Amino acid sequence: MGKLQRWAVRSVRGFWLIPVLCVLGSVALAEGLVAFDEHVVQGSGLTARFDPIFQIGVDGSRGLLSAIGGSVFGSAATAFSITISVIATTSTNYGPRLVGNFMSDRRNQWTLGVLVSTFVYTTLVLRHLRTLQDGSVFVPHIAVYGAIVLAIVDVFLLISFIHNIASSTQVETLVATVSASLRGTVKGRQREVSGELPASSPPHGGELVRAWSDGYVTALDEQALRQGALQEEARIAMEVRVGDHVVEGSPLARIWQGDGRGDPRETVWAAVDLADRRDTADDMRVAIEHLVELAVRAISPGTNDPYTAVTAIDELSGPLGVMMRGRAPAQVLGDDNGVPRVWLRPTPIEELIALPFDQVLPYAGGQGLVLEALVGLARHLEQQNTHPELEGVAWAHVERVRALAREDGKVDETRVESRIARAAELLALGTAHRDAD
Repeated sequence: MGKLQRWAVRSVRGFWLIPVLCVLGSVALAEGLVAFDEHVVQGSGLTARFDPIFQIGVDGSRGLLSAIGGSVFGSAATAFSITISVIATTSTNYGPRLVGNFMSDRRNQWTLGVLVSTFVYTTLVLRHLRTLQDGSVFVPHIAVYGAIVLAIVDVFLLISFIHNIASSTQVETLVATVSASLRGTVKGRQREVSGELPASSPPHGGELVRAWSDGYVTALDEQALRQGALQEEARIAMEVRVGDHVVEGSPLARIWQGDGRGDPRETVWAAVDLADRRDTADDMRVAIEHLVELAVRAISPGTNDPYTAVTAIDELSGPLGVMMRGRAPAQVLGDDNGVPRVWLRPTPIEELIALPFDQVLPYAGGQGLVLEALVGLARHLEQQNTHPELEGVAWAHVERVRALAREDGKVDETRVESRIARAAELLALGTAHRDAD
């Protein structure tokens, strides 16, 4: 996927695209219906034939359009105010990084887009109401009735919007939304890359390719790196991974020039996307951290909401379980002859497994429910694991949970130990069944 395609994907996920498209659509609809009314309906005499339907005069149409436009504009302003208020509240209570979930909510985008578009539509139709030179008047009846239909649609959209805003602030909905985003990131991580080879170390030396600006690495096109290396008969060793922060002039990669005509530096620059903030689309670390942040904020000093923390930890089991039974990320890409051409630096699965334990345990003192949830997470990950080299990696963090339970006088150590024993029993049972199969 090229940079232009990745920009298009980010634009589709952005808040502004659907409202802008709605406004452009309202302009086309208004002008199209007015032209249809003027040249087809009234030009063919249908207005006279259906006179009872078209009895709204210039003054009545003007008043109707003005009322609809003014009311809808006020509703749009109210909807914007509600959205901003909810975003501010959510940012304060659950963390500013969750704001993007509200901004990317399609229902909110469609509601605000259609409300604003109705105002634009009525304004454009309103300007076509006029008195002709022969003393007659022109009223685009079809367009006026179109405004009435839009007003009815806006009422239902506003009801749906209020319901969506009310439900989206619930903890369960927030956690489920973030979890769905993490699942999408994990699924993207499972994509296959052509020319994958067994892991190996890159050679020493090489020419540095440096970053052209400051920012976070939000995307890395492995396939483009491989294709460029093959065409240029070069070798590329990446020094950054998705999620890393770089500054202008810092190393992005090392290259070894080949006999091709291209420049491997251009290949690296084209394959790397830099942005001023991290993106959950390809960054597994930040996608996991969004759920972990919900758990940490729920049990941090001044807050006592272990149930939210438990819900967030439980939601990690599904997406991370997909990762544990899926394919490992590619580390080396080569040509058709098996010669290594590109060395990547994917985030190790061990590091992703450790993230929730490393970030939650420092705040889990006195939170027995949270410790039990972490034990459950470790058990689920071990059960889902299909990588022999990762066996026992998740369960090793249970010893950290046990140590904290022993040191913390506020936690029922017996209950935590019972949960650990039960988890170990289930793991042993699952292993026995797997061996038998």
